[in-house]
Amino acid sequence: MLATFAGLPLGIISFLVVANLCGGFVNNGVPIIAGALAGWLVWSHFKRLDRSAFQSLLNPEPDFWPVSLPIAWGIAKTNFDGGFMLASPSGLATWHCTQADQISGILTARLDFTEPSGTSNGNRLEQQTISAAVRLTALNETTRIVICFVSTTDSSSVESIIRATESRLQEHLEQFIE
Repeated sequence: MLATFAGLPLGIISFLVVANLCGGFVNNGVPIIAGALAGWLVWSHFKRLDRSAFQSLLNPEPDFWPVSLPIAWGIAKTNFDGGFMLASPSGLATWHCTQADQISGILTARLDFTEPSGTSNGNRLEQQTISAAVRLTALNETTRIVICFVSTTDSSSVESIIRATESRLQEHLEQFIE
């Protein structure tokens, strides 16, 4: 989201620069069109940067935990089955495990929360959902973990919840490593 906010003023600046440069050569509506195109291209570049960063957050690279599969399963199950997350403004939200198969190492969970809609009427709250699929694979004394998140929106609340979930997983993992 930060790149999109940075892209907006840079798009406006590029509009003004290109429109002024073109205005010296052509006097009809071409400078406005060229400036608008330049501004849109700059803004859309930064918007794409945000989207790719959010997609890498939803689908991170596999991680390798230096613990056995039963310990890794316990850490994942604890965090994704009843783990609380702060989801402002709705307060605490809880991960609920929707499927857990320890033999295949697959765990799915869901977190529902509300947040204000993007409309001008700020009183309306919309239901948002984040789903997580966790795949654990034993590799000798380590465990390979792959977590994929799916969200109904790409808001900053979703980003902070996913980062907090990953941080909490790391904190619980470090308790077993030390």
